[in-house]
Amino acid sequence: MTMLASPLFWTIRFLVQNINKKNQQSSIAELNQLVSLYGQDARIFFLTCLLDENDFRDSKIGSQAKDSVKLTLLTQEVNRVSLENGVSLICQALEFTGRDGRGRAAPARVTEENFFANLCKTLKLGSPVQVLLALGLAQCDSPPVRAVGLKHLVAKLPELATAAAHSSHSSEDPASLQAQLGAGAVLELA
Repeated sequence: MTMLASPLFWTIRFLVQNINKKNQQSSIAELNQLVSLYGQDARIFFLTCLLDENDFRDSKIGSQAKDSVKLTLLTQEVNRVSLENGVSLICQALEFTGRDGRGRAAPARVTEENFFANLCKTLKLGSPVQVLLALGLAQCDSPPVRAVGLKHLVAKLPELATAAAHSSHSSEDPASLQAQLGAGAVLELA
């Protein structure tokens, strides 16, 4: 796999950078084939490229109309991976954003001010998924990335606790949070 990694990653980056409405169908099919052939490393790099191609520094969603194909693809991939309980894959992709094409270390883009909050807002991620991602980031090796996860957890946990308290006073099933998160996602973080 080591010898194939560079051409594989070049191909994934090229396809993501050049995707548009005209070649969308064929590019997505080729990307999905590469990811299915080469596994998690290819999926993480695919997510990293999608994150790098979208600008989350500005909270205005309309500013990304130019790359709406890439934003839609990112939204679909994040939803697909989170449904498969792949929060750790998304966190790894977030941790490696901002590196240049040669993989040289650079500060992860997730550490940029408001990047994570704008990402969650733009992708319309629900609170449970945001908490899972923040928990995943809080367990990263990089202290700045860990700080982003902890900061977001501190902001989201009161909201989640209020929702849980409200659901415990109503006639809803107390396991509704686990149902929202998915049993596998809870086990993945444990």
